[in-house]
Amino acid sequence: MTPDCGLGEDGSYRPGGLQLFSRLVVRALAESTRLQRLGVLSLLDSQRAMKSTLHELLAPSRAPHLDIDLVGCEGSRPRLGLAYLRARWRYQIAVFLHINVARLAMLTPFSRLALWLVGVEVRRRLAPHERLVVHRAEPLLSISDFSATEMRRFNPDLPRARTVHLAVEPDEAWNAEDGGRSTSYDAASRDRAVLVVSRLSAAERYKGHDQLIDAWPRVVASVPDARLWIVGGGDDADRLRDRAAALPAPARDRVELLGRLDHAALLDRYARARVFAMPSTGEGFGLVFVEAMRAGLPCIASFDSSAEIVRGDDTGLVVKQEPGSVAEACLRLLTDDALANRFSISGRTRYDTEFTYPAFKGRLLRAMGLE
Repeated sequence: MTPDCGLGEDGSYRPGGLQLFSRLVVRALAESTRLQRLGVLSLLDSQRAMKSTLHELLAPSRAPHLDIDLVGCEGSRPRLGLAYLRARWRYQIAVFLHINVARLAMLTPFSRLALWLVGVEVRRRLAPHERLVVHRAEPLLSISDFSATEMRRFNPDLPRARTVHLAVEPDEAWNAEDGGRSTSYDAASRDRAVLVVSRLSAAERYKGHDQLIDAWPRVVASVPDARLWIVGGGDDADRLRDRAAALPAPARDRVELLGRLDHAALLDRYARARVFAMPSTGEGFGLVFVEAMRAGLPCIASFDSSAEIVRGDDTGLVVKQEPGSVAEACLRLLTDDALANRFSISGRTRYDTEFTYPAFKGRLLRAMGLE
């Protein structure tokens, strides 16, 4: 049970943390030789997209003799609930990928369930029905230690989840010839640019865009040609654009809000940038850091789940989310070629060993007892 796999009826599928997470879990389960039947119910995807796009996605590597049922509910919660009740008797366990759809478990109070903790939606005191679902979940999984700890910070009497870190998508449709890792990184040959990629949402100001923009006058004072590339769109874009325009010259001319980029344009920015930075304090996991390390970029993160991905003084710098610390980290990586190159090599190695799809699949199937 997932809110959204991000599937298009034309065979495409969207990037996005929740959508990528859903596809990763579905794909890994479909490849388990221990399963005989798998049902995938999505709240937001259409039935046509589920039957075409997701079926095509799973076809090349699905386990032999696995029966798959695919249901898209096109945003209708009543339709999702009815589909769940009709299908539940055919399965030994229902796996819920978000607590907002896990309330459906209350319709079958005596059946086995598994639940994932994802991000900000569990950083609060959970409602009674949500608490009951968490208590019943076996296994109870989380995409990061940070999300598991935050859930228990507000709900200390609930059980701790087992962390299963995510990965990036393995498809060439998004990763384009090994995700750009074939592009070698040499700090001295890169643009003096710091890249950040995320939604620009008023509800997600914890990501650190304000602090990056506020840090830029100090960065430019030492590195006059330094640029801040902000990729993404959303309802906070105009406010951030105004904030950048209010900076003193020449810093205001060195902050570029690029909007949403298509895949080819985004890969180009990864191939040209010298540093990736997103000093967030609320990421459920932080997939963009995995994408950045796959592309060979040294990273700047702050103290949330991103610090589980970015190893301080090894693959990047982990700093406080305040303009002075962010500026200092940017300056170090924009001016020290040897340090940036060392972080790049370590980041690519960490990606290869920890954050590929096969590594994720192994973690998930072990946690589910489906190896």
